[in-house]
Amino acid sequence: MTMLHMIIRHLVRQRARSLLTLFGLALTCGACFAILGVVYGFERSIVGGLEEPGADFIVGPRGSFSLVGGSVPQALGGKLAAMAEVASATPVLFNVMTVDRDQNLVVAGRPREAFSQMQIRQLNGRMPEANESNVLVLGEGVAKTLSKKPGDTIEIEFAPYRIVGVAEFGSYMYRNIAIMPLADLQALLRRPNSASFIEVRLKRPIDRAALPQMQAELAAISAPYDVLDTDDFVKSIRMISIVRSVANTITVIMLLLTLMIVANTMLMSVNERTYEFGVLAALGWTPRRIMGLVLSEGFALTVTGGLAGLLLGVAFMAIASMVSRQAYLSPSFTVSMIAQIVAAVIVAGIAGALYPARKAVRMNAVEALRKA
Repeated sequence: MTMLHMIIRHLVRQRARSLLTLFGLALTCGACFAILGVVYGFERSIVGGLEEPGADFIVGPRGSFSLVGGSVPQALGGKLAAMAEVASATPVLFNVMTVDRDQNLVVAGRPREAFSQMQIRQLNGRMPEANESNVLVLGEGVAKTLSKKPGDTIEIEFAPYRIVGVAEFGSYMYRNIAIMPLADLQALLRRPNSASFIEVRLKRPIDRAALPQMQAELAAISAPYDVLDTDDFVKSIRMISIVRSVANTITVIMLLLTLMIVANTMLMSVNERTYEFGVLAALGWTPRRIMGLVLSEGFALTVTGGLAGLLLGVAFMAIASMVSRQAYLSPSFTVSMIAQIVAAVIVAGIAGALYPARKAVRMNAVEALRKA
């Protein structure tokens, strides 16, 4: 009988325990995968939203940044736009507003002339016209959630706004927010001549080798504000940093649970198989081989549970995306993320099987047979 047959025979023999262990491992692995996938998707949706108008750099407050609380003078956009290499410098104002008295909605204010920069795949209705006030465009996602269409009225902070269009934007973020003229949002928030950040778009074609120098020149004009590319800007957002830290903490806890689940299962298995290990030792099995048997069983449980957890994680992410009323996230994952999670779970599982394996090795063959 090969070692593989022995592993399968024992796991099948203890069917209930094996299934419960696999279920526990699948839950922990799936939770890790789902949490990291949601955080990664949230980050990528914001990066996609910032890149949608073609922004090469973002000018925002220095240090840790709050997406809805940052403040940059709108006039800075004019100074940056005057640079020879800059095609446009668009001030953007973000905030979370109360909609229809019981909903929360992210609202973005953009200059009317900057609406044309958005990647609109399909537009039902139209974009705001010049000198038109108290109007807005909804992303298709939030329009569906709120059951709104062009011509309807939406109440924001107890003031009525007319929906002139519902747009399918290129980025997930903009599909789930409302966009209104910058001046209207500034008046609503009582923040005249203020923006959350400024999108800087360089003239095409871009010399990639000259980007660091261009960033330095923009920073000199923008001081004391930071000039970052979209990825670095998203990493500086305080909310994302907090969410990422919480996700990493939960992931570590889940991995520790994986270790404890495997350790408990394998320790029970070793204690019940005293006679079996005694017979194997009497037949000439070396301590190294017996340890390999126990570790292999732990490895088999962990890998099977981890792979099942990946499928469970995908289901968790799909459910999280569907139940969110205004889903400003698009759960996502990469091959690298999958490999890292599987590797971490396997390491945790093997670590959990180490103590039971060492206990099995320390058994004296004669003593084990006598006790059995």
